[in-house]
Amino acid sequence: MSRPPKYRGSPYGAKDPENLDNILSELFHLRGYNRFKANEQLQEMWDQVAGEFSHAAMKVKGIKNGVLEITLSNSALLYQLDSFYKAEFLHTIQTEYKHLKVREIKFRLKGNLNK
Repeated sequence: MSRPPKYRGSPYGAKDPENLDNILSELFHLRGYNRFKANEQLQEMWDQVAGEFSHAAMKVKGIKNGVLEITLSNSALLYQLDSFYKAEFLHTIQTEYKHLKVREIKFRLKGNLNK
């Protein structure tokens, strides 16, 4: 009869155990818990940049590939911001919030912002 092979350790190579903080940060990232805080910070930034135009009819959706997306429930406000203030808002964000690396702003119409 043949003998079973000897145990030679982990087939994937020996590794040191990972730090708990690394595991937790990865878990939070995968579950999306960090996104809520990031969205709150983006909303605060937008409120400062938009000033008098920032109100309950608009929400920051997020930044994706350098595009800041703002959803609005009012089409007249969307047209006004897109036509007359978009360049000014973009310049302010690019100078005061360089770390966000925003290259464009897109305004989107959405009927109910609470969903």
